[in-house]
Amino acid sequence: QQPTLPFELQAQQPTLPLLQSNISEALRAKSLLVRAEIDHAGIDIKKGLYDEASKRIDEALKIDPNNEEAKVMAALIKAMM
Repeated sequence: QQPTLPFELQAQQPTLPLLQSNISEALRAKSLLVRAEIDHAGIDIKKGLYDEASKRIDEALKIDPNNEEAKVMAALIKAMM
């Protein structure tokens, strides 16, 4: 038999829909952050700020190592430096 929590703790347990909502929100935030880093890197490249662009792409790849656009930009920046 599984132990039960006191009523006060049971009321504090998040529901599955709430957890799913939080996970979805976190994934959207992650995606937006990667997008912002890539966009800012593009601006940095246009300004000739390759070191800054490289740092931004590194950050994007730390967040999402499989992001193909960030990988391509990393190679592009490397070729420009």
